[in-house]
Amino acid sequence: MPPRLAELIRKARRLASERDRLIDELWAGLTEEAVRRLGKSGKVPAPALRLEAADVITKVRERVEATLGEG
Repeated sequence: MPPRLAELIRKARRLASERDRLIDELWAGLTEEAVRRLGKSGKVPAPALRLEAADVITKVRERVEATLGEG
């Protein structure tokens, strides 16, 4: 494999890893914001909100990955 191609592959993997990390942080921030806002009412406990958010995140990721797989 030419050195330039190997370098580009490493860079692409590093960027993909960074992108995934940032997306995880975004989801965590959105989850905590939902817990903060919706938890004020006291009607839904925070662990239930986090569980629901995790379920929604999983479904969204599956849809995104399926869509990207089609393209």
